Amino acid sequence: MQYPNHYRIRCQTSRAAGAGRQVPPRARWMSPATTPKAEWVGLYALPLPKSVTTLPPGLEGVRIETWEYGEVAEILHIGPYSEEAATIERLHQHILAQGYEIAGPHEEEYLKAPGMGNTPPEEYQTIIRYSVRKKE
Repeated sequence: MQYPNHYRIRCQTSRAAGAGRQVPPRARWMSPATTPKAEWVGLYALPLPKSVTTLPPGLEGVRIETWEYGEVAEILHIGPYSEEAATIERLHQHILAQGYEIAGPHEEEYLKAPGMGNTPPEEYQTIIRYSVRKKE
């Protein structure tokens, strides 16, 4: 499903729930870190108000799901997606240095991205996030 369809669904459900501010879309990349990024498969999400419990009829391949979080480590990447690797590596090193390990999939939250106005790639803003746990 393309972003405009996601956005339409989010607007419909949020309006129905009386919600105000829209929150940025997210994606979880379920492939292992050893998989080349070009081959990652994503699970895309649009956070909805808790009061939304059903979706408009006729939507295929869309469901309401709660993403669980515990402790997380995250970093803000500014720039094109093609330059994320160095930012991701900095986050991985920080997680290890603090005595933690990654405990969940690679997640991204898109603050400024394609389809959100006329934002050029050098101004994209992406929060990169991992669930983490203390190393044993």
